[in-house]
Amino acid sequence: MLVINIPKNVYELEECLGYEKNNFEDEDDDNQSVNTMSSGENPKISKIYKKGKYSGDLVILYQGIEENCFSINLVIYGIKDEIINYNDWLECKKDEKNIEIVFNLSVY
Repeated sequence: MLVINIPKNVYELEECLGYEKNNFEDEDDDNQSVNTMSSGENPKISKIYKKGKYSGDLVILYQGIEENCFSINLVIYGIKDEIINYNDWLECKKDEKNIEIVFNLSVY
């Protein structure tokens, strides 16, 4: 799963974004309301909203974990630009000068 442009005031994202159909529908649940809308500039990117608050751009959907997975590795990048598009993200990965901070988290 790849999410870009997460605002500074967002500290939590829904698990498994895009894996289940209900992540793309506006639910009437106080804590789990996630709505995604396709971005006009790139139909492969969906804007994520939780309770009407913008939470980032979903670029790659969660695709599930294979059976017998015992750990998950997460990499969280801090990018100097406030908003980037997918091509900017690819450029950041090649030329790391726009990357400020990298967090590597492992969950067992």
